[in-house]
Amino acid sequence: MTAETQTFKSLSSTGLPSAYATRSVTEASDFLREQLLTVIRRHTPEIEAVVRDSKAGAGLEPRQMARALQAQGILFQLVSIAEQAYAMRRRRRIEREKGHDKLLGTFDYVLSSAAASGVAPDEIRAQLQSLRIRPVITAHPTEAKRVSILEKYRRIYLLMRELESTRWTDREREALVKSIYDQIELLWLTGELHLEKPTVDQEVAWGQHFFHESIFDLAPELLSSCERALRRHYPNETFEVAPFFQFGSWIGGDRDGNPFVTNDVTRRTMRENAAASLNYYRTRFVDLARMLSISQRAADIPQSFREELAERLAALPDGSAIEARNQNEPYRQFVGALLRKLDQTLRAVNGEPATGPRYASADELIGDLLVLEKALVEAKSDALAADLVRPLRRAVETFRFSTVRLDIRQNTTRTTQALEELWRVKTGGETPPDLDAPEWREWLIAELAKPRTTPLSRDTLSADTRDVIEMFEV
Repeated sequence: MTAETQTFKSLSSTGLPSAYATRSVTEASDFLREQLLTVIRRHTPEIEAVVRDSKAGAGLEPRQMARALQAQGILFQLVSIAEQAYAMRRRRRIEREKGHDKLLGTFDYVLSSAAASGVAPDEIRAQLQSLRIRPVITAHPTEAKRVSILEKYRRIYLLMRELESTRWTDREREALVKSIYDQIELLWLTGELHLEKPTVDQEVAWGQHFFHESIFDLAPELLSSCERALRRHYPNETFEVAPFFQFGSWIGGDRDGNPFVTNDVTRRTMRENAAASLNYYRTRFVDLARMLSISQRAADIPQSFREELAERLAALPDGSAIEARNQNEPYRQFVGALLRKLDQTLRAVNGEPATGPRYASADELIGDLLVLEKALVEAKSDALAADLVRPLRRAVETFRFSTVRLDIRQNTTRTTQALEELWRVKTGGETPPDLDAPEWREWLIAELAKPRTTPLSRDTLSADTRDVIEMFEV
């Protein structure tokens, strides 16, 4: 039976794939493959045979062969989408049938095993206190896909997930299939690869794409998942779960791997990374303000929170306007005050003059969110505190005002040459010792320990050495 026959066998009587037809890897892959073939048949029919059978490619012109290879690449990604969707369905099935603690790689699995093995709560606390995980984002030269292409694959995945549901009418299912076809057609008609080497700014945008698509939302959920598992398997214990899962990046800071990274590029990258996290928080604050419409007539508002609110409103130039706009809604007023301060922080990051108080650090914002969280708990709205405020606080703890911790990397030779020039300046032109000499090591340690009360004159330094020094000042 051919793949095409299998595809049509999985169609319902209306000619549309049923929910069950997209629940196995084979059937979902066949469905996506048929959509791609339909696109190719419409736009480039001369390569359809090659896509169906790679052995049929003999004699193709170079341009046609290039398109055939592109089609195979798209098909590979579509099959990968089908496999990812199946893997998620399989995990859900295991959780439904056996429980979450049977899922390999989850906190429930690890902590249930730990509790069953008699691991003491204090040992768990010690592990949590020292646990630090920091995946590092890199712009690898083999990753050439444009952000617009990644977004289209993401949409196809989400549409396929929707297509699995049995709740749709034939009309709605037809619309979903049409949307999948449209995305595949757009893939085929869009240049998939960068025709030129991406700029550092494009690489930064590529790295931020993953945060906007999922990481901003899912990283805080990881911490919540850990907290839930701890409560489930150590129900009589209290644990403090620090933000152990954060992110690093080399993009925009790695001079050793990319000669186009300059100090100006690094400054711009840090500014864009900061703006990415702050804009995410802003969106969440706007959502929070819409939801926290609790009236002081319907709930007991803690007096301590009223005092905190009055203090924050008084610090703002338009505090009275925020209060008047949300009369009798103290929680919404509080969120409005925080949002106004966050906006001023964004202005500062973007190099614009501030017109009011701003946050000096992420810790200050975390403190404000803790005030809001505590007030809701004291007002017997524990669930609202946990479901609406805590995820945002966890996000700020994880991404702070930088999204990632940017690694600043420089070629060892350039750093050494700069240090050797500084040695000559400090010693009146003496030749630097060998790098493995005790004298060199002692000099470095002594220089690093000295307080810098007066700035070093750089007029006589080479451009390369000035550049290395400025790198540490970014």
